[in-house]
Amino acid sequence: MKFYQLTGILTISLILFSCGGDDKGDSPGGARLPKAIKKIFGDRYMSAVLADFDGDRDLDLMLGAIDGDGNERDELLFNDGTGKFSLAPDENVPLRFGGGEYGTVQLRAVDIDRDGDNDVIAGVHAPLPSDDAMVMIYKNDGSGVFSDASSQIDYSVPPNGFGGGPVIGNLELNDIDQDGDTDILVIQGGTDNAFYLNDGNGNFSFTRFESLFPIEGSVFPQAIHASTGDADGDGDIDVIALFDVYLNNGDNTFELTSDFSQYYDPMFGAVLKNASGGKPIIIGVQFVFLDEIGAPVQAFYINENDTIKNNTSEVFRTERNTIHPRNLYVADFDGNGTEDLIIADTGFDSDPFPGAQNTLFLQNTDGTLVDASNQLPQVSDFTHDIAIGDIDGDGDIDIYAANLQVEFGADQTPYFMINDGTGNFTLED
Repeated sequence: MKFYQLTGILTISLILFSCGGDDKGDSPGGARLPKAIKKIFGDRYMSAVLADFDGDRDLDLMLGAIDGDGNERDELLFNDGTGKFSLAPDENVPLRFGGGEYGTVQLRAVDIDRDGDNDVIAGVHAPLPSDDAMVMIYKNDGSGVFSDASSQIDYSVPPNGFGGGPVIGNLELNDIDQDGDTDILVIQGGTDNAFYLNDGNGNFSFTRFESLFPIEGSVFPQAIHASTGDADGDGDIDVIALFDVYLNNGDNTFELTSDFSQYYDPMFGAVLKNASGGKPIIIGVQFVFLDEIGAPVQAFYINENDTIKNNTSEVFRTERNTIHPRNLYVADFDGNGTEDLIIADTGFDSDPFPGAQNTLFLQNTDGTLVDASNQLPQVSDFTHDIAIGDIDGDGDIDIYAANLQVEFGADQTPYFMINDGTGNFTLED
C-alpha cells in the first residue's frame, strides 16, 4: 500500500452541507462521506490526512477539528475498500490538548516507532490570537485505535515551550539526521522553530538548530512554513524554508543559500524532481494576507555555485496567481511518471469570504509545468487543507478537500476529487 504524504502548510478549515443518512452511520447511498462530516452550519474540520490506519490495505481518513467548535477529539473514518467512509467510535482517537476550544491545524501520518502501522502527529493550537500550542502524538495499536503518546516528545527545553508556545505554522516529517527513522520539524516562525529527533522508538528529543545548522544568525528567521527534499539534486535532504534554503553538506550540517530579498511576503515551498533530468524545481507560493488578487506561483532552482535562480518563465507555460494558499502537495496525478503539484487555496480570508479555485499543475516530461486547474472541479471554496491518496483502489491518486463552512460567501461541503487516472477529477462527496 502506497501512502502519499508530502509538503505541508498551515491549515484551518470549515465544513458544511448535508445529504441524507445517519449522523454517525455509514456513508448514505452512493455518498463517500457520512452526513455528520457534512454538517450544515458547523465549521467542523480544518485538516486532513489519508493513510491505512486499521491495517486492511486501504486508505482511511483522519480529520482535524477546528478550534471553538466543541469537538474534543479529532475524527477518524474507516474506508470500506471502495472509497466509502464510515465514522470510527469516538474512543478510537484520544482527547485533544485544550479540548473542544482548541483545534488541530495539521495532521501528519507516519510509523514513528517502526512497528508497521501508521501513527499520527497532530499540531494543536488555541483560537487566535492566543499562542498556546502543542504537538501531539496519536499512537496506533495497529487496528486504528489511537492512544495519546505525546509524553514521548521531550518539551523540557524547547525554544519558548509548547503548551504555552507560539503558533504552529506547519509540521514537516522526514529523516532529518538520516539515521533511519522519522523526525519532526516544527515551524512556528522566527527563532522558535525546532527539530525533534526520533530515537527509533518514537521518543523525540529537542535539538537546537545550531547543532545542525552551524551558521551565524537565527535559523528560518522569516519562515512560516518549511519542507524538506533534495533541493540541489545531490541525493541528500535539504530544508526549504523560504525565503531561505538550507543545503545539506552530506554530513547533516547545513549551509544557507538565500536570494529571495525581492519577495516581501512569506512563501510556502515544495521541491519537484525535474522530469527532464535538470535541477530540481523549487516551487514558491506567497501567503498574501487580506489580498484579493494574490501573487503568481514561482519556480526556482539552485545554481552550481549554490545560489538561487528564478526560472519561473522557463518552468511555467502560463502565469497563475494563488490568493491565499494554505497547503501544497506533490505526487504524480496524471500517471505519466512525473511529479505534479496541488495547491489548496482559501481565497480572500475575510468578509465576504468568496473562496477560490484550487490549483493543479501537471509536469510534462520536459520539466515544464502546465496549469491544469480546469481539470479539477470548478468550485470556489475555502479549502484549508488537502489530503491525497488512492481511496478507491484503482491505482491513481485522489484528493480530499477539507473546506471551512462560513455563514456567507463560499459555502461548500468537504468532498473528494476522484481521479480518472489521467489527472481529470470529478467531485464526489
